[in-house]
Amino acid sequence: MSQEQHTLATKEIRINPAMKRHYELEIEMFQNAPRDEDKLRELLKLKKRQNDQATHIGDSQRLITEMLKVVLHLVSRDDDSSR
Repeated sequence: MSQEQHTLATKEIRINPAMKRHYELEIEMFQNAPRDEDKLRELLKLKKRQNDQATHIGDSQRLITEMLKVVLHLVSRDDDSSR
């Protein structure tokens, strides 16, 4: 082995600690993931329901925020016109 090959072989690849932990968690998740088709289908259904609920809550929050902005605008406008 030449000196250059030895240097390349001993070089260390440095990974950000946060990314290293992320990769470790991904590996663990895949190792512990169910392999049974029926279990995977049930898990997928559960996650879809959770996602739909979260989306509905987010949509409701955005709608309420927009309604409050309109009310604030109307109150502010009414307050300005009464002066």
